[in-house]
Amino acid sequence: MNIAVLGISGYTGHYLARETTARKHRCIGVARSATRYSDYNAGEGLVLYDANGSDYGQMKEILAKEKVEKVICVYPPDVNHPWTFAADMRSLLQACKDAGVAQLIMMMGGSANNGRWGRNPFAYASFGQQITVGNSYYENIHKARVQTFDEEKEFHWVIFTPNHLIKYPGRSGKYIYKTGGQGIWYDEHSQLNTDAGVINYWDFSCAMLDEAENPRPEFKRQLVSLAWDREYAAEITKKIPVMVNK
Repeated sequence: MNIAVLGISGYTGHYLARETTARKHRCIGVARSATRYSDYNAGEGLVLYDANGSDYGQMKEILAKEKVEKVICVYPPDVNHPWTFAADMRSLLQACKDAGVAQLIMMMGGSANNGRWGRNPFAYASFGQQITVGNSYYENIHKARVQTFDEEKEFHWVIFTPNHLIKYPGRSGKYIYKTGGQGIWYDEHSQLNTDAGVINYWDFSCAMLDEAENPRPEFKRQLVSLAWDREYAAEITKKIPVMVNK
């Protein structure tokens, strides 16, 4: 299968390149500086393009030329211009449709979800990057989901969101999921010092590739939250206890 990975030069993109070629698919990697890197750890079948994933003309041309069947997008919104993300996603979605792509699999932050209490997480979260870049970054992720994907009723899209991604290097292939855009939570007073489910980049990539290979009917045009199950997360936490928010 021909699978395009948009944002391949990023952290998740490197794992996707490795996982995609390991599964014997052609990986068409796209990023503004995709060809500058040589450390994708990918096997045969990796093709790289320096291009802007939100440029309709560039993307339509690449996707059509390479006969791309599935697109996995993992590039984040521009921290300095988050208000353009909705337009960027609409452009990408249209390019996929016009190039004959069968499915778009998006990785978006937890702010794409509806929120644990029925409202978007950016309204009540007080962690990490939000302190640095402010509500606008998270708010615009949510708006991009609502304004782009909620309005698309025909094309086959799936949005995967993590609650908490960590840089633990192992690959287990394990994950649990929950549809509906509420996120995955262990409990109110977790022994892991966080009530958000955790997963690492590699297993998150495995889940996206699993969906590309075998689309699940219950995922079609849905927000899907991913995490390790609590027992496995607890096992990893013992090895690197600083991985979670305190």
